[in-house]
Amino acid sequence: MTRSTGNLRLLASALLASAFVLTSCDTTAPDVSASSASALAAAGERPECGPARPASALGAAAGSRLYVDFDDYSDGQRYRESDAESDFGSGLSWTRSNDWTSRGNLLEVHDGALRFRLPPGIHGNGTGGKIRVPIRPRSGYYIQYRVQFETGFDFTPPPKGSNGGKLPGMAGGDGNTGGDPGWDGKGWSARMMWRGDRTSSPNTARLYAYIYYKGQLSCTGEYVDTGFDVTAGKQYVVRIYVGMNTKANNDGRLKVWLKENDDPAGFGNSKASRGDILWMDNNHTIDEALIQVFNGGGTSKWDLSTTSFIRIDDIATCHTSAECDGLL
Repeated sequence: MTRSTGNLRLLASALLASAFVLTSCDTTAPDVSASSASALAAAGERPECGPARPASALGAAAGSRLYVDFDDYSDGQRYRESDAESDFGSGLSWTRSNDWTSRGNLLEVHDGALRFRLPPGIHGNGTGGKIRVPIRPRSGYYIQYRVQFETGFDFTPPPKGSNGGKLPGMAGGDGNTGGDPGWDGKGWSARMMWRGDRTSSPNTARLYAYIYYKGQLSCTGEYVDTGFDVTAGKQYVVRIYVGMNTKANNDGRLKVWLKENDDPAGFGNSKASRGDILWMDNNHTIDEALIQVFNGGGTSKWDLSTTSFIRIDDIATCHTSAECDGLL
């Protein structure tokens, strides 16, 4: 949206491709409340969850730094799997519902940004899009992107609107999402969510970090409140840092910075921060960028009432905050 530096920057080594097929199952996740999860944990029990996601077959991965914009596409051009492979490299996972056109193209490029269509009356697969991108495994990464909920976006909460939905983030190991908790210690994920039902204004939504990890209490992910609300029509910058835990210690880190795109004051202090997370047991790695935008949730309370659009641009993975600063 604001840069014209070409379609793709692999800022380190070239792609060492490895085919892998992964499926996100966020469409079936129950919404287990924190109170019910805590009660089960106190009783020494775990809630019953949905089917586990297939184990990752990720081998060699892409370069350790990534930058993608969409400035080289024609306005209104449909975004296909071949385009994603050109931008992010081969070996990515492209959810087949990204190609559905019965409700219009779900992924297009508009004004130099990737535009996700969220049709009414549906949630999960069939709304927005899901792309899993392999990145070279590391113990610490930043991911950064610009996001805009277009003017007129449906933030109306139930019963007339939606609870909210998912925004991009990162994952490692089995990359647990969609009601598949990370209790076996083999995978985790950290994405952002918007929740239209957790603000007092009908035209705003609250942003949360949304995490799956070994220490989570419920089947579905755990919310980390940022205290930051977004308004339709404005552009924002999201920056997430994940640092893996050491051995089997509860010392994994999560930080989130948020700001309006044109805020001259910059990010300032992080909006959310934790340093007590047991992400996974062994092979402590971050090896996927999750370019996922959809409303859901796994029930109709996540359905939108009107067609809405979200734009994502300038997607970057970085080793340091200074590297990410240079891409703004």
